[in-house]
Amino acid sequence: MKKRISIIAVVLAFLALCYVCYVGGQIDQSPHKIWLHRCNSIEKLQEKEARYPNVEVDICLRPGGVMDVTHDMDTTFHLSFTPYLEYLAKHPERHIWMDIKNLSEENVREFKRSLDSLVYTYKVRASSKTRMNSRPMILRLVSGSVTPASAVRNLSRASTVTRR
Repeated sequence: MKKRISIIAVVLAFLALCYVCYVGGQIDQSPHKIWLHRCNSIEKLQEKEARYPNVEVDICLRPGGVMDVTHDMDTTFHLSFTPYLEYLAKHPERHIWMDIKNLSEENVREFKRSLDSLVYTYKVRASSKTRMNSRPMILRLVSGSVTPASAVRNLSRASTVTRR
C-alpha cells in the first residue's frame, strides 16, 4: 500500500511539474496576454518590465480627483498615478490597466475631469470597462491617439488609454 501511494505521489508531482513548465513556456509566447497583477509601485513596474509588458494598477479615488495608487480604501502610500503615465509616455508599447476600486455615480464626473486632464497632458487615450456597483472600474491604458473629451465619453462601455 505504501509503495502504491509513493508511486501515485511521484506521478502527480511529475504531472504538476510538466504543467508548470508548459504554462511557463506559454507566458513567454504571448506576453501581450499576460498582465502583472497589483503593480502598485513604480519600483515593481521597473523590476518586472522585461517579462511583463502589461501591468494592473489599483486606484482609489480621493477627494479632489486624486488618483491614489493603493489597493485598499483605508490605506494610502501617497503614490500618485502620474508616474505611471510618465512611464507610459516613454514606453508606448506598454499597457496599464487601472483597477478603480471605488468608482461611483458620486465621483465619476470628478474622475472624468481628472482623467481628461491626464490624457491631454501625457498624450494618451483611454478606453474602459466599467461597472458602477460594488465591482471595480477597469481602465486600460495603451498607445494611440484621441482627443481628451473622448477619453471616457461613456463610462458604461469599454474604453482604453494610449500614447498619441
